[in-house]
Amino acid sequence: MIAVAPHTSNWDFFLGLAVLFSLRIKIRFLGKHSIFVPVVKQLLEFIGGMPVDRRSAHGIVNQVVDQFNAQEKMILAVAPEGTRSKVFPWKTGFLAIAHKAQVPVVLIAFDFKHKEVIIGPNFVSEGNFDNDMHKVYTFYQPITAKHPNDVVYPQDISE
Repeated sequence: MIAVAPHTSNWDFFLGLAVLFSLRIKIRFLGKHSIFVPVVKQLLEFIGGMPVDRRSAHGIVNQVVDQFNAQEKMILAVAPEGTRSKVFPWKTGFLAIAHKAQVPVVLIAFDFKHKEVIIGPNFVSEGNFDNDMHKVYTFYQPITAKHPNDVVYPQDISE
């Protein structure tokens, strides 16, 4: 499971694709169902896209865990915020998937200020998502998003 943040721009997607193509890594990613329209749908699925209807719960955690269990190798990339919009708290579905699938979480950041892609720490979720999110927020807080004013972190992050 790769958590990629902060996600404040559509350019994040294209930057991520460029990084993955240059590293020759095949991933799966979740995308809102509304972008999976004819022609674009085939392209998105070819490069690893999995449509998700975020308007209601459809058991997406279990569906993705089933995908992990059915494949010998799978890397799933998600944006922990769940959207490009300003949101807090960030969604924890990626942690639930990683925990249930028993796969590690790798934190990756796009730092636009320093023009860097940062591969951060990895950890295995033990199911305490509050503790896990503390690790996530601590890693991402010093990172500068494309649109930094669109990112919200808790006020009490400390080492």
